[in-house]
Amino acid sequence: MSARKTAGDPDRGLVAQPQIMGVLNITPNSFSDGGKYLDPDTALQHALSLVAAGATIIDVGGESTRPGAPQVSVEEEQRRILGVVEALVAAGISVSVDTMHHETAEAVIALGAAYINDVSGGLADPRMFETVAKHGTKYILSHWRVHSAQMDDAAKYQDAPIDVRNELQGRIDAFIVAGGKREQLIIDPGLGFSKFGEHNWQILRELPVLAELGLPILLGASRKRFIGEIVADAFSGGGEGQISAAQDAVQISASAPDSAARDLATAVLSFRFAEQGVWGVRVHDVAGTAIAFRIQKELASGVSETSLSATSSGAGTSLGVCRTALDEIHLTGLKGFGYHGVFDFEKREGQDFVVDILLKIDLQVASRTDNLSDTISYADVAETAIKRIEGEPFDLIERLAGAIGEDILEDDRVISARVTVHKPTAPIGREFSDVTVTVTSRRPLADVVVAFGSNLSGFLGSRIANIERAAELLNALPATNIRKWSEIFESAAVKLDGVSQFAPRYLNGVWLVETRLSPGQLLANLMDIERKLGRVREERWGDRTLDLDIIKYGDERIHTEELIVPHPRAFERSFVLAPWLSADPEATLDGKSVLDLASALTAGSDEIAVWDGQESSEESARRD
Repeated sequence: MSARKTAGDPDRGLVAQPQIMGVLNITPNSFSDGGKYLDPDTALQHALSLVAAGATIIDVGGESTRPGAPQVSVEEEQRRILGVVEALVAAGISVSVDTMHHETAEAVIALGAAYINDVSGGLADPRMFETVAKHGTKYILSHWRVHSAQMDDAAKYQDAPIDVRNELQGRIDAFIVAGGKREQLIIDPGLGFSKFGEHNWQILRELPVLAELGLPILLGASRKRFIGEIVADAFSGGGEGQISAAQDAVQISASAPDSAARDLATAVLSFRFAEQGVWGVRVHDVAGTAIAFRIQKELASGVSETSLSATSSGAGTSLGVCRTALDEIHLTGLKGFGYHGVFDFEKREGQDFVVDILLKIDLQVASRTDNLSDTISYADVAETAIKRIEGEPFDLIERLAGAIGEDILEDDRVISARVTVHKPTAPIGREFSDVTVTVTSRRPLADVVVAFGSNLSGFLGSRIANIERAAELLNALPATNIRKWSEIFESAAVKLDGVSQFAPRYLNGVWLVETRLSPGQLLANLMDIERKLGRVREERWGDRTLDLDIIKYGDERIHTEELIVPHPRAFERSFVLAPWLSADPEATLDGKSVLDLASALTAGSDEIAVWDGQESSEESARRD
């Protein structure tokens, strides 16, 4: 049986955030794909293809919201979707169900659905809130006013972003009154529902207004009519005129000539949404969005993580992604005298140079400790730059800037150094005020293998909850991204005297991580994540809520008091090698094949098997 997959742990090598919610309409009359997936086997195969393309959640719907579409009975809705939902959950896929009916929500939650996606925000069925609240299921609360037949009349706003935010706040308050918790909520501005194109673009341009609610944001722009207006204008040079708000709420036919162009436009929007830190996007063309996210991640390279901060009290998050931006140290106006230039007289007579330096670095520890050893000495940075200015002459100030940056990066706490060299007396022969060249030097991305394990449920209530939260915290580190999850295995605890049959069993696995953090920085952050999740270091080989180890850091060999890499005991641990092999069949450890190392271990030396997704009553009851 395959290991449990969760919404945040795709094992396809794509970015882990934002979530990609793949659309699966099991309806005869949806605009985009009506009638294509009515057969359960066909629907299941399509869902699996979406997962293979990069979807982390499958959103299953059994009722169309297109204009004029007849309302479907609860019985018919359930007849269409329940078998597919059950099969997807059994396959380990994270499932969302698009429904406005509390009876259907109750049924799919019982089958294991992870999300209820209610486009009406609880307005279509007054019992929806209490149903979701009592189960504690994640609930996607959308902005909505009326059913499709009245949408045009309801598309009136003083200020669309603010009006939508305020109305969502009202629904959030109602959800809390019904017994729900804020942690259950994900908000969706309901693009197209009672909104004309101009309203949708206003909302997308002003996403920080929604971020003030302090909740994760899901966006569903895929193949919407307001995108079609842009596509039509691009190809025809003109517009289609104002499209009804009811039409704008639905997707176009996938067979329409411009469907590929709309998918391309959706991927472009997804790229932008990823830059802004939304929690997720709901799309039909999963592959295009997955590629867009990957490109966005590569361009960002983990160095400049920009997201829109929530500002309301207690929000504490960006648009659903707690990605930590790197801190900065600025040193400006540093003056030195050097002999750089292409002309002989420049190398002979010399001239003044001025340097500005911007360092990207993690200063969270220093901000707490007030200890100089936890940050970079500005005086040392200045001295490093001055030595280069006064040292070996270069023809180009581009090379001077690069050399200064390279020297600064020798301190492994620095993630990047942007160096601007001013040459105010450059021999140009014309009146000018300054010449500057800016070069950014970055620490290269390192491929890292991090092993994780948990055998105590702790305050989060389960081993898997500890692991999933640890993954969120690791992904939130600056310049760091979980590229791939292994399968999750369950194994007996290993104690100082060998394998224990009495201690709670471990869940184990590995993450394939890419990071610009140094080994020391990464280790410090992993230990901090352990601490946040209740790890207490009192007993060696003791039970623990969370255990995180660096198994491999690129090709580096490190042997310090704090860290040994490659991990000295990884060679003899099936609970490390087996998960690692599932994530990377070609993996090597210290020049040896992980497959060979795993095969060489004595069969049954440490009892291990792929996890069946179940928490035993003994393990769930344990606490640190």
